[in-house]
Amino acid sequence: MPYIRLYSREVPLAEKRILAEKLIAIALGAFRLRPEERYQITVQFMPRSMSPERFDQLLRKGEKSAVLEVSDHDLTVDKISAFVEAATPLLSESTAVQHSGAIARILGWERDPARQIAFQFNVSTSAAGSTGAFGLNDWAADRAA
Repeated sequence: MPYIRLYSREVPLAEKRILAEKLIAIALGAFRLRPEERYQITVQFMPRSMSPERFDQLLRKGEKSAVLEVSDHDLTVDKISAFVEAATPLLSESTAVQHSGAIARILGWERDPARQIAFQFNVSTSAAGSTGAFGLNDWAADRAA
C-alpha cells in the first residue's frame, strides 16, 4: 500500500487532516485501489529540518518548499503521472508550499507554486521493504509547459 510523506514547512493540524484526506483520495484513484484500501494508505507530515540527506540540497537552497515522497510496490509511469497531476494543484494551494510575499507580488516576482514541489517515488522491490528510488523534480511543471 502507498506510503506518503510530505517534508514541508509547518502546516496547521486542521490543514494536515484535509491534506491527508485528499492525498489518500488521490492515491486511491491514481493507484487504482479499492475504496476499502483507504485505511491501508499512510500519510505522514515531516518538518523540513528532518528531511533525508538526499532532499537537503533542494530544501536548503530554497529551490523547493516541499518534497512529497511516495513509496509503493507497484508503481508505473501511468500511476505516477496520475498522482503528480492530481497532487500538484492540491499542494500548490496549501500552506506547505511557500508563496511569494506581498511586495514580491507587487513587483511581479511571484514564484510558481507548482515549481516549489519536488516528488520522490520509491519502488518497494520485495516483501522486506527494500526500495529503489527515483525523483521527478519539476516533472509536473515541465510537463505542463
